Amino acid sequence: IVLNNNLSYTISDDLRQRIDKGEDIIVAPVGRDIELQFPIKEIIDHYNANSGSLAVVNSLSFDIPAEKITNDYGIQPPKDLLLILSDKKEDFFLRSELNNNVTSFYASYDSANRRYRFSGMREYLLEMLKKTDITPEDYTFTLTPVNIETETNTSNSYYGSSTTYVSAINPYIGAPTMVKLDIPKSKITLTFSKQTLD
Repeated sequence: IVLNNNLSYTISDDLRQRIDKGEDIIVAPVGRDIELQFPIKEIIDHYNANSGSLAVVNSLSFDIPAEKITNDYGIQPPKDLLLILSDKKEDFFLRSELNNNVTSFYASYDSANRRYRFSGMREYLLEMLKKTDITPEDYTFTLTPVNIETETNTSNSYYGSSTTYVSAINPYIGAPTMVKLDIPKSKITLTFSKQTLD
């Protein structure tokens, strides 16, 4: 079965004006993604200046504040966002890849704290620490809404334990969705352990 979906979207004048004034607004489906530069060089500089020779990276997370855009149609923020290196985005969807926490990550909208938290970025930092030359392709990311499909595997019915894992990540093509992100107020949290020799 061959499907041919032609989607189009015209951004309202109000949203267009806000975008023109510099607001970071995501609109989907087929509306508007956001490209950003993740400050990995500054993170590495901080780590190198404070870690010493015996250190282990524990975690790296990236919290992006998100604000619902007031509207008359009940349009909500995207449920899930994909953060992916911009030069990997096209192949990611063409090959039906899953997030690998090195070049691609996903986060769900946290309505209580009004944010998207990308919490699994440790492996990305470890890969960047191995590089002698970090280029813009290493830290230029795109944020885009996605549909996340999951499956649950029950491994032990006696104890009732189960594991849920991501089975597919697809471009978002559902009902209209939009959100304003406050990229300048994003919070990056790096934790590491170091050993001090006396």
